[in-house]
Amino acid sequence: LAVTEITGTTPTWPSGTPLTKTECTVQVRAHGGLAPATAILQGDELVIRLTEPLSGVAPGQAAVLYQPDPAGDLVLASTTIAATR
Repeated sequence: LAVTEITGTTPTWPSGTPLTKTECTVQVRAHGGLAPATAILQGDELVIRLTEPLSGVAPGQAAVLYQPDPAGDLVLASTTIAATR
């Protein structure tokens, strides 16, 4: 069951500053692969639109957003998955 959109609740921002919209990569599950996405903050929810469908995504899992960097990926945000589409 592949999903193309993830809605997360209670996002955390390591930088302390919420991002309103950003191109990023997302990782679901501790050992899941990275997938390109666009993340948009809508109120208290973080909507993550995946460039390509991703399988094995379920409510309750964590999603972590990264900004790719040659020196090491930068963590932009993390959120708990509340819904998928």
